Amino acid sequence: MLCGTTADQRRRGMENKKTEVIVALSYGYIPDRQALPVMSVEGLEKAVYYLRQYEKLVVILTSAGFDYCEPEYEARKAVLRKLDVPDGKIFKARPSISTIDEAAAVKEVIMKEKLDVSAIGIIADKSHMRRCQFIFSKVFPDIRVWPIRTSKQLDHDNPLLPLKYRPVWRVANFAMLMLLKIFGIERFRNLAHPHPGAK
Repeated sequence: MLCGTTADQRRRGMENKKTEVIVALSYGYIPDRQALPVMSVEGLEKAVYYLRQYEKLVVILTSAGFDYCEPEYEARKAVLRKLDVPDGKIFKARPSISTIDEAAAVKEVIMKEKLDVSAIGIIADKSHMRRCQFIFSKVFPDIRVWPIRTSKQLDHDNPLLPLKYRPVWRVANFAMLMLLKIFGIERFRNLAHPHPGAK
């Protein structure tokens, strides 16, 4: 009985060393108002909800490759600080130009910080979630990728996109997901298993 308890404690200790990562995807930035969209703030609040429950969780903030990426990051970090998230739990991914690049940027952070990751939770709007989950699952084949359920506000389309373009955006999202499933597998393998000489 004592040996069994010791083994259980050892197993739990090994599990506790692993980190779970929440990836909060970019929702853009409104330069005219110098503010984040409501969805971005709600996504961060959702991340904090989980951070407060699990000690080993950290959050990685991604951003699009636009001029506002730095102000957006600082604004999002300020929101997290106001919610009492320590800087040591906040990581910044480099700006990315696509969801594939976004996943690669997150992987770079994980490798640089030497995080032993057991699971990745993704915060994204409903139209983006399926593609994100598919891509991240391919880039991280040995890590559980799970969508974080969001509020109704987060499930709406991107508010920065004009209304007349939103149906086109949905069709483009679906088409991109299908193309990735058909043609993107080799690209995913390269991201998940980089060449030994790559840095």
